[in-house]
Amino acid sequence: MAFWIVSNIVLNTLIGLSFSKDWTKYGETVMYNLSYVTEIPQRNKLVTIPQKTTDGLYKKIHRQPSVLDCLSLYEMGYAEDGVYVIQPSEGVNIDVWCDMSNGGWTVIQRRQDGSVDFYRGWDEYVDGFGITTGEFWLGLKYINILTTISCELYIEMETFEHDNVSPASAFAEYSTFKVNGESDEYRLSVSGYNGNCADSFSNHNGWKFSTFDNDNDETGSGNCAVDYNGAWWYRACHACNLNGLYLGGSNTEYGKGITWSACWGQKYSLKRSVMKIHRKTGKRKV
Repeated sequence: MAFWIVSNIVLNTLIGLSFSKDWTKYGETVMYNLSYVTEIPQRNKLVTIPQKTTDGLYKKIHRQPSVLDCLSLYEMGYAEDGVYVIQPSEGVNIDVWCDMSNGGWTVIQRRQDGSVDFYRGWDEYVDGFGITTGEFWLGLKYINILTTISCELYIEMETFEHDNVSPASAFAEYSTFKVNGESDEYRLSVSGYNGNCADSFSNHNGWKFSTFDNDNDETGSGNCAVDYNGAWWYRACHACNLNGLYLGGSNTEYGKGITWSACWGQKYSLKRSVMKIHRKTGKRKV
């Protein structure tokens, strides 16, 4: 359970948010999650915390009514990018990063600086890991719940400026994205590509998720997750590897980085990738 602290700072952007009964006695307040920040203002003093965000800034944690996903919040009028609590099913409450600038997308993965190790086992990929304000994987069990309703997927990718590669960035969107449940090893359904480079994900359609300790690929005695230092919907083995090692651009490790082979080949590891989903039934801006 996250530990919360309350600041007496009043920000206009929080006016109108719904607070639970435990919070209303504090009036209009800003809440911070202690695992995300270094120093918290509290009653005119600073409380020092050992961890910090990737950019060193304070991060607001929004409190709002329980809703299905970020799109639901967007349709209710919430317009600021940030961490929100959603309830995709009864009794399941999770912190997510909501991309409100583009119409209420729920972010399920983000890579940006190599601060979080993504070479992890099955249980962690099921439950999720990382820091929601920085690098993280939401968790297969939550992605499964969110995609039981018809969803689309949008992927943002960015290269390192110093490498001067082309294209410098790219996007890939898929009109259909679904992840099955645990009994089916979180099998992927993805189709309907559109983008500005080329498709490297449709090749993984129909395949189960694999990690170094749960091999579900088609290689027989091999294990793609071990061979390519990642965790993904591997076939035999991959055309993209967005949960691979953070290798910082051009490298000699074939297929082991954060790769999207159709655009940059298997020896280029991206600076940044973001995977986000959106219900088809709502407004769409991206």
